[in-house]
Amino acid sequence: ADPREAWVLETVGKHWVAERVKDVRTISNALSIGEKWDLSSDGLEEYMKQRNCGKSFKDCFSDRVYTWVSKGRDRQQYTQKQLENNLGKIDFFLVARIMRSHSHEPYDPSSGSNRDICMHAGGFTRLSQTASSMIALLFEDAPLVFATGTSLPCISMYKPVFLNAGLPDLGPKPASAYDGGQSIWWRHEMLARKLVYNYTRYAPRIAGELQSLERDYYEKALEAREGYLQGNIDAEALKKLTAEAFERASTIEEKYIREIDKGRSFNVPYMLYWRKTNKKANI
Repeated sequence: ADPREAWVLETVGKHWVAERVKDVRTISNALSIGEKWDLSSDGLEEYMKQRNCGKSFKDCFSDRVYTWVSKGRDRQQYTQKQLENNLGKIDFFLVARIMRSHSHEPYDPSSGSNRDICMHAGGFTRLSQTASSMIALLFEDAPLVFATGTSLPCISMYKPVFLNAGLPDLGPKPASAYDGGQSIWWRHEMLARKLVYNYTRYAPRIAGELQSLERDYYEKALEAREGYLQGNIDAEALKKLTAEAFERASTIEEKYIREIDKGRSFNVPYMLYWRKTNKKANI
């Protein structure tokens, strides 16, 4: 996608199809293009005839079991419907709400679902988790990204990142195991792991504080971008705003890390999954 057009590209081996987006379009870890597309690889239709699998790209090439278990199509249908129902009203806050949504509320990750947009890991059939999230405002000049840089957008803040300025020094990159909270990702992850058994008690309060801060920095980011375009502030000032947003979000997270006990769960498979996962991460 760019400021002028957007495409959905889906591939299988050497073959591919592409669909030009007309109004709104979402994807979610499952093939979604059916019998209509705008571009395709050479020989695709002949290859589909040889396979005798019909004219639908997604039906011909999807792994039926994996697609059903992962619920990718359920998620795609939900996000697509949310955007279609809000045509003309789509903004950052609507998209952020969708990215934070779960298949049922009030939410408890021990009974979560692969239908959740904000995915919480929780056992053999739910191994995946939203590791990070990003919303891009594709302005022609000075595009602006809001990124969590952390897992689980429902308990994260989207912070402004200015593509014309780049990232400030945000500390070390996260490794595969817990680094004592040196990296932003693992620092937040300690909070996420403490909420594994305490989500319903603490998550609404944490989300409220972070999203209040997020609204403030959304407005500050738009104002800073305008100032940059007018030549009133430079790229270093934009970087400083990004660093400040990450720092203030971390302050809120660290407060709750100190406050929350790890807790426990009576859901034995869920508890065993997280015990094993935390041990692997040296937590």
